[in-house]
Amino acid sequence: MERRHKMEGQTAFVTGAAHGIGKAVGQALVEAGARVVFADCDEAGVQRAVEGGVNREIERARAEVLDVSKEEAFFELVNRVESEWGPIDVLVNNAAVMDIVRFDGADRERIRQQLEVNLGGTLNGMAAVLPQMVARGSGHVVNMGSIAGQTAIPYVATYAATKNAIAALTEAIRSELRGTGVALTCILPGQVETRLLAGAGSPRLIPRATVEQVATATLKAIRNKPARVYVPGSLRFAAALPYVLPQFAVDAIARFLRSDTMYRSPDPEERAPYDNASWWEPGRQ
Repeated sequence: MERRHKMEGQTAFVTGAAHGIGKAVGQALVEAGARVVFADCDEAGVQRAVEGGVNREIERARAEVLDVSKEEAFFELVNRVESEWGPIDVLVNNAAVMDIVRFDGADRERIRQQLEVNLGGTLNGMAAVLPQMVARGSGHVVNMGSIAGQTAIPYVATYAATKNAIAALTEAIRSELRGTGVALTCILPGQVETRLLAGAGSPRLIPRATVEQVATATLKAIRNKPARVYVPGSLRFAAALPYVLPQFAVDAIARFLRSDTMYRSPDPEERAPYDNASWWEPGRQ
């Protein structure tokens, strides 16, 4: 983990913190000295993330239940945290869900939920913290994007669209807030070994990153405040290919890497636990 960036006295808020990248980022922030809100809709999971992962630093970590798609709930929690712990210095918008399916056969409810959680949750988080950050002239929002949003990976079309939108939002708002003292960064990982990819294939020659690698990159980004961070860094070249090569060459590379088919046939048995935990019933309040 990134130990050189000390964050004593700072407050961080991480969404999607019960599992995977969010959990690793939250624990890395605690290790760096910050007080950290671990927020997730999975009450048992987020409690375990705090109790089982931060050891003696437990007094600087708190578990909060939050559905990021609910704007009012997000604002209420941010206000409560700031009244009890002081200003939120760093927000990491990480919560996301992903359906692996060909778009013409996709469940419409799952399409809506991906938009509401991935994109809506990011919008809600920024709306809840940015006015206060701008008013005091400091703060950092880190939004979790994905290389899938940069290279248009098939069979995760809606997820990719939300991640593309998150990258564009981050860049646009970063420009709007230039000179205010508030930073925005978009983290763009490739495949990461998390339950999000349960039952899915992988491209040829490109190993999956670990959540620890993404957490280390995130802490480094909090220190250096870049606009974009690819994990691994070599993915910046992959993201550029559609803009510098003709389409037939891009398609040929995708066929060679098998990135055009790696999500075509996910293993339903391996995928089931993730799907069962990630989608809510229509009409939920």
